[in-house]
Amino acid sequence: MSKTLIESARVKLGFEKFSEPQLAAFEYWTVGIENDLPNPDRLCIYYPTGKGKTEISLVCIFLRELYTEVLVIAPPTTQDRWVADGAKLGLTVIPMSHAKFRDPKTQVSRKIPVIVDEFHLLGGQTGQGWKKLDRLSASLQAPLIICSATPEYNDVERVYCVAHVIDRHNHKGGYEGWLYEHCLTKPSKYSRLPVVLGLQNYDDAEHMLSELPGVVYLPDTAPDILQDVLVNVSLPPEFDEYGLDVSRGRIMASQMEKRHRMRYLQIIDPATGAMRAEVAEAFNDLTEGSYAPLMLFFAHSA
Repeated sequence: MSKTLIESARVKLGFEKFSEPQLAAFEYWTVGIENDLPNPDRLCIYYPTGKGKTEISLVCIFLRELYTEVLVIAPPTTQDRWVADGAKLGLTVIPMSHAKFRDPKTQVSRKIPVIVDEFHLLGGQTGQGWKKLDRLSASLQAPLIICSATPEYNDVERVYCVAHVIDRHNHKGGYEGWLYEHCLTKPSKYSRLPVVLGLQNYDDAEHMLSELPGVVYLPDTAPDILQDVLVNVSLPPEFDEYGLDVSRGRIMASQMEKRHRMRYLQIIDPATGAMRAEVAEAFNDLTEGSYAPLMLFFAHSA
């Protein structure tokens, strides 16, 4: 690793020093080129929020010394920071939202590096955003870096999406073939894809993702301030067995729809549209004895 270039980047960014996780990412990125590793220009920075993924990814492009421009796909609220940090390193950042990237009319150059922040916002393996990035990765003649904290839905599909983008040669055969190769499955009555029971060689999807070639990983050691509240709400047996949502009179079309609907029905009574009594009771137990102001917020994405 070029200590001179690292020191130059540190000075340009105005940092007193780089953290150990940042230096580890730079070293991994540099070793990929020096040791002629497969896919040395494809990287996933799998670090928790607040650990410097923005600076890491921009410095990695800076370390190549070949580029003056970089396309950054990121939420609009963060784009000003990307542009400002890129300018400090002499990089012209071309900001683009995930929605703009998904637009079929949007063309992307194969000659300049691409950084994708909040990678999960491109969707799963059937999402237009992910499929477009996957095709771009196959033909891109410049570095591609994807950034992601622990994804909201930490499942095997997310692992496949990362693996295929950064190392497609070792993950051929499509999503279905990949599931049979890496997962414990059982046949599904209502889908061509099997039901995933677990992973063959890993405890969970996070563990597998962290060990993929091309992934630099930092565990999230922040204390978990969330509390699971057990609510004894049973759904009809046909919901689990057949995917039948009686309240809407339909068979659910995907595992994601089923998961969303299950969470909704465990909280809301569809007959009344109000919070279930079991949930209200659990909430009251959780807040009993508290005199501090409380705000109750529900978010749901279908």
